[in-house]
Amino acid sequence: VSTQSTGKFPVQTAEKILQVTYSPFYHPLSGLRSLRTLDPYTLPQMIADKIDFVGGVHRLFPVPPRRASGRLSEPNAAVTPVSIRSRYNVTAIGTSSKNTMATSQFLLEWYSPADLSQFFATYNIPDYPVAKVIGKNDPSIPGVEASLDIQYLMGVAQNITTWFYFTPGYDNDEQEPFLEWIVALNEDPNTPLVNSVSYGDFEITISAEYLDRCNVEFQKFGVAGHSLLFASGDWGVGCEGTQMSPLWPSSSPYVTSVGGTFMSGTEEVGVTFSGGGFSNNFPMPSYQKDAVSKYLSTVSSLPPSSTYNSSGRAYPDVAAFATNYQVVVGGATKNVGGTSASTPTVSAIVSLLNDLRLKNGLSPLGFLNPLIYSTYVSVPQAFYDVTSGSNGYGACAGFKASKGWDPITGVGTPDYSVLKDLVV
Repeated sequence: VSTQSTGKFPVQTAEKILQVTYSPFYHPLSGLRSLRTLDPYTLPQMIADKIDFVGGVHRLFPVPPRRASGRLSEPNAAVTPVSIRSRYNVTAIGTSSKNTMATSQFLLEWYSPADLSQFFATYNIPDYPVAKVIGKNDPSIPGVEASLDIQYLMGVAQNITTWFYFTPGYDNDEQEPFLEWIVALNEDPNTPLVNSVSYGDFEITISAEYLDRCNVEFQKFGVAGHSLLFASGDWGVGCEGTQMSPLWPSSSPYVTSVGGTFMSGTEEVGVTFSGGGFSNNFPMPSYQKDAVSKYLSTVSSLPPSSTYNSSGRAYPDVAAFATNYQVVVGGATKNVGGTSASTPTVSAIVSLLNDLRLKNGLSPLGFLNPLIYSTYVSVPQAFYDVTSGSNGYGACAGFKASKGWDPITGVGTPDYSVLKDLVV
């Protein structure tokens, strides 16, 4: 059973309950302001064992990564639903009335139904609407992120019932309210089977208690038959000083992390900004140990071992095109890139695989990662192996793409024509 209680009350009340004194803090570079305390807090004994964590007490000024979609490009041809379906051998459209998928948005990102219809018309896709909007949507101010996500989720996996989630507010100082969002999804028995999420924050900016609490909810979501896919990020390995800085929730072992590629001639290459590396909070799960160990033991010129946690959860798991997506925003077509683009693409392919299973009386795929890694071993041709590319960032040397799994493109990009026969 999942429960989450939030509330607003005077600072004096919080000080009395927690036995602390709050003070104002200001971060001049980001403009962030917060009330925090340097005192250790306590909880009344009658409620202490019912509380997972108390946020907004100690941690100061995480500066969240922002979407960099519009500035990420490579010299490859424009990416459209047509080119995606061609490259990944997608031939089907949705036909099961039981099938559902969704994209989740935060930070005042909304979409325009008119832009979606224009996008469909541009690429000769039969027009169909978003079936349900959860939360607010303001179509008069569509965002690049939300427009990208909904257009490519619905444009690649056509004719599947689609929901649009918007969760307002912030957690952890101006960051996405992931806990509120995932609890709400778990409490809704009709939550769509696949959820595509193009947001994330550096692990270092989130408390371990918050990470662990969300991780429990991610596990519950997968066990209930849902697939949750997150963008691996647009900052390569990330970098804090000389240490790699992993991106979360992509670094959670209970979500599927999606990296990015682009076409260089006839070769698919891992794009430099594709997020990838190793979690500093979560240990490496058993489903990926063999694949990751092989990479670490066979690849030459690894980054210095002191800069990353080689025993942590490794990401991404899979990848897809991540540059030069053509997106309609406010009636105009924009060139957009980022793993925020590859994530709805892979999510759409997963939704089409679910469609096949549902038509054959089978359960949805649910938590994907054990299937991804076991398929990579037993039927490697189910993924296009990406063997070129690197993802250094700032002062931190990156990893190199290699045969098999790597921390830029995971096990590779999906071949629907092979996967469709495996899932039924």
